[in-house]
Amino acid sequence: GEVTPDGAISSFYLQERQRNLLAMFFQLPITPGKVGDSWELDFYCLSMGSGYIANVAEKVNRVTLSSLTTTAEGDSVAVLDYALAEKIVGGFQSPLDTTATLTPSTSTCSFIGQGRFLVEKGRWQEFKGEFSVLSSGPFSSNAVQVFALIPFEGVIPVSGN
Repeated sequence: GEVTPDGAISSFYLQERQRNLLAMFFQLPITPGKVGDSWELDFYCLSMGSGYIANVAEKVNRVTLSSLTTTAEGDSVAVLDYALAEKIVGGFQSPLDTTATLTPSTSTCSFIGQGRFLVEKGRWQEFKGEFSVLSSGPFSSNAVQVFALIPFEGVIPVSGN
């Protein structure tokens, strides 16, 4: 995927899951910010198809510059806190039979994480968080994944015979 210099995702053809990962890991503001500033990401996790009736739909989409620190080497570090969450409560009803019983359903998707961005180097020092999708109803799931980015300086050759 590609992110433009102004922070937008230019890879319009990516599947939603791939766009979400690209946004979480690499979508940053291009203008300088101050501690306490927040912004939203191009992140859309839940989608319901035909026949879904939502009673409650809630969304939090916030990245916050929580602090600025300095490494022992003197590099500036921007600490970013991620709070991304979506919740839909409702149910499914056959679009072909509007008298059919509504099947209750609840879905939540969230990513809670923190990144430490090396400002002058333009890369992450560290980025980690927990991504979860929980749902009940006809399409139930309970999945939790840990996401992390760490610097990789290169492959160390292994000598062999």
